[in-house]
Amino acid sequence: MPPPPLLDVCPPPNNIYHGMPVYPNVNISSSSSPDDDDDRKKRRNVSVAASACNADNEVVFVITGASWSMGLQFVRELMGRTHGRIVACVLRPGSAPDLDAYLGSLIVDGDDQRRVDVRRLNMMDAEQIDRLVEEVGSTYGRVDGLFNVVGALGGGKDTPGLETNIGQIDWGWAMS
Repeated sequence: MPPPPLLDVCPPPNNIYHGMPVYPNVNISSSSSPDDDDDRKKRRNVSVAASACNADNEVVFVITGASWSMGLQFVRELMGRTHGRIVACVLRPGSAPDLDAYLGSLIVDGDDQRRVDVRRLNMMDAEQIDRLVEEVGSTYGRVDGLFNVVGALGGGKDTPGLETNIGQIDWGWAMS
């Protein structure tokens, strides 16, 4: 089956999709090169929808736990593979040495540094989460991808979520 025409995968205007996925089957992998073997080409195949998403200057990704390790790697990968904005959420902005060093390495006079918006977020503070949702919504009007890298369970009283330990997670729902 041929890929859908580009018009079918372009995002709708802001706020008309009400939480529904905008891009089907998004794959942020890089395109293949002529030197790749057949298996590598298959693994790196980029769909038309992913290409449209990656080229969209208005796309917005939110990454929690962006200060180091996996969260920082998502920041790096999205910077290299997409053209949109990245909201990098950290516990203490300005006190994340790995993220700060990476941001300092970006081209100052280009758009690279302006593409990353570092925001304070403590995932154990429900008010901060609500505030971030409001701020990102009012600033960008959309979120196209959420990378929730912080491993914080909800407590039911002070934080969102019903689980207070890993044994309370509904694995059937989580894996579906």
